[in-house]
Amino acid sequence: MSNENKQTELPISDPKVQPKTVGEADKSDWSVRLKPKKTFQTLVSGAVMVTRPELEIIDTPDFQRLRRVRQLGSSCMVYPTAIHTRFDHSLGTLEMVEQMMQCIMRNEHSEQHEKEITPRQRAMARIYALVHDITHVPFGHTIEDELGILARHDENEPRIMNFLGPDSPVGKIIIDWFGKEFHADLLRIYRWDDKLTTWDGSPDDIFIHDLVSNTVCADLLDYLRRDDHYCNLGVGMSYPFLNYLYLGAENHAVKSLETGKETTITPRRVFVRLWKTQKGQPRRDVLSDLCRLLEARYLVAERVYFHHAKVIAGAMLARAIQEAAEAKQIDEKKMWEHSDDTLVYELMKLEKKAPLAAKLARAYWDRRLHKCAFEYRDEDIEKTQADDHREAWMNAHVRPRLGTAQQRRAFENHLADVLMVEPGDVLIYFPDERMNMKQAQMRVLWKGQQIPFKDVDDPVTKPRLKAVLDAHERLWSIRVLVSPSLSPEKRSLLKDLCDLELMTGTAEAVQLRQAAYEKIVWQHLDHDKDGSAIPPAEAHKKVQAAAAVLCQAAKDTRESFGDRVRAVISEQFGIKGK
Repeated sequence: MSNENKQTELPISDPKVQPKTVGEADKSDWSVRLKPKKTFQTLVSGAVMVTRPELEIIDTPDFQRLRRVRQLGSSCMVYPTAIHTRFDHSLGTLEMVEQMMQCIMRNEHSEQHEKEITPRQRAMARIYALVHDITHVPFGHTIEDELGILARHDENEPRIMNFLGPDSPVGKIIIDWFGKEFHADLLRIYRWDDKLTTWDGSPDDIFIHDLVSNTVCADLLDYLRRDDHYCNLGVGMSYPFLNYLYLGAENHAVKSLETGKETTITPRRVFVRLWKTQKGQPRRDVLSDLCRLLEARYLVAERVYFHHAKVIAGAMLARAIQEAAEAKQIDEKKMWEHSDDTLVYELMKLEKKAPLAAKLARAYWDRRLHKCAFEYRDEDIEKTQADDHREAWMNAHVRPRLGTAQQRRAFENHLADVLMVEPGDVLIYFPDERMNMKQAQMRVLWKGQQIPFKDVDDPVTKPRLKAVLDAHERLWSIRVLVSPSLSPEKRSLLKDLCDLELMTGTAEAVQLRQAAYEKIVWQHLDHDKDGSAIPPAEAHKKVQAAAAVLCQAAKDTRESFGDRVRAVISEQFGIKGK
């Protein structure tokens, strides 16, 4: 039996008395609600003690499902031991949030109001940490955050209600132990988008969201160490800066979205004390710890989250899911039931109903991955801008083709059609452009001011921080992925087509399109034995004429490009294009 699955009963005061149930009166007692009941022995986090209501949540089928959903999705294609799950990460996040709260509550540098956490708030933070990933589906970050096929797990209302709503097994346990108001407040925190204009709960509870899901939070602090361990990267993070956490009040003028009236609210947020107020000096060790945290986060992102093989495997699987959905063989509710492996297995069985889904899923299963033919980075886009602003260029040329999952699929199919290769032989990875280091937004006390960590003006820290933020932004790229079967000639033509569609302004597009279509016609003639019988000069003129016809009909979608090429070649050369 693995260490993760071992559960150890904690001793109670009288070993002869083993109560199996808790009375209704006892359930309202915070000492009962927060009393440890069992211990899970886990790697990375060690012993994780859970309370009775938490144990009831863990024992639900919905939570047990997380044992079968890998934390890093397709990263196991790169790192064979990266098979840890959202189950053990959820337990680790629970343990980490408890450590954070204990550090806040015993911080000797804090005033009473800066370290006060009520039993209700402690219980809510613990349960929020425990269930923060319960709405995840297999390969969630890839198909939600990176490629936008499904709505994010924490913004997906049907999924939230299914797993956490008042009629869900988990929701019923929470209401049974803590009441409907507590449950409603928990859902409010779970759904919150970190904008004060949308917060309609108690400002005193906002720090609970910070503890679990904001910048330097329990979620990040657990998954960073866990991913490092299971991928064997050797980062080896420790978090002594937790001893300097405190709860600070912020004054904000907030305008109501409904009434337009402005009010002042004072939420409590999580801060790191970076300044020795009495000595007027920075805490150099804490500054270095936070910088190292950001550097470690970048290292894991570079080597794991955006590793080229992981990205390719994820893109192949995402397109397989799209194809299955288009064929009405899978929908989001079915995704709720699957583990990573059962999802891939079900996709592989769709040879007749969704053949492309089955083909890509089988290739993923056997690790026969596409290759990255080329990519576009921010600097490539900046070179094409001329007088245009980057945002204007993206809106005009890139997002209309890649902005949504459906647009991206249509563009992939268009490229395959032009190249006359199979659908799915060309895939495009276009991740969210907001890939940034939100950890740099961590609230800190610096020179008596409560500011974001990125605004600290320390001469040693500032360039170090800027370097890691710039490096993280440079991880973003548009990657064009192709089947290994594509010939070098096809790959070269694909580059021309993508340059034409994504990186070329309207004025230059006409000439480049003519040249690209001439290449397509020549490729067909090179494979046609009858083409060699035409004199070179005459063939050149006919190729130019055929390309001109194709350019005129470039926007016509009534027939496939392949059919149009064959028709034009037949008309110009009197032979059948292939």
